[in-house]
Amino acid sequence: MVYEGITTEEGLKLLQTPECVKVSAGMEHCNIHWFIHKNLLTKHSKFFASALNSSFCESSSNSIAFRKDDPDIVQIFVQWLYCGSNVDKIMELTGDVTNVDMWVFGDKIQCPAFQNFTMANLVRMHENHSIDQNMIFVAYSYSVRGSKLRQYIMNQFWWDIRPSNNRNKQRRYRELIEDIDEFGEEFFQSALSRRKCDQQHPSDCEDKYMVTVDGS
Repeated sequence: MVYEGITTEEGLKLLQTPECVKVSAGMEHCNIHWFIHKNLLTKHSKFFASALNSSFCESSSNSIAFRKDDPDIVQIFVQWLYCGSNVDKIMELTGDVTNVDMWVFGDKIQCPAFQNFTMANLVRMHENHSIDQNMIFVAYSYSVRGSKLRQYIMNQFWWDIRPSNNRNKQRRYRELIEDIDEFGEEFFQSALSRRKCDQQHPSDCEDKYMVTVDGS
């Protein structure tokens, strides 16, 4: 189910309480903050639900800081909370921030609906474009073995290196396999178990990369 933000009756009910949480991101010299409805945060994120409904200091202060996270990523998450899938146009202006980065942040705060939103965008954006080295590096540095992100990256990689692609691109991908150890290991493991049914383009089997959302 696609999350539509606060446009639904259920979404609007979450705004009926005035209690807000200060969420900040970035280091001190470039810190940005937002005041977000607490009900909205705890509804969609197990991380926020745990931090704000417990004895943690974040709960008493109603304040959470992401000092090591890119403010642009957190801002897109905030926009998604209120706008849902309508945040697409804003994402086109984010420049260096990728859907892989946002999926990793969604995993960190345990927000599967946001992960699925970023995954759908990721798959759509690469229907006709190859994934790049940075995406593979981020996926294999910041997500666990067997994650939906790694599954997508591996299957997209297999599609990108299929025989119909040019040799220069294949040479570059061989270097990736050698440079990122765990990626290379999983690549060779997948080669041993590869089947014809795995040859679908990821956009044709998008659902297999979606994280289960509680209550869906």
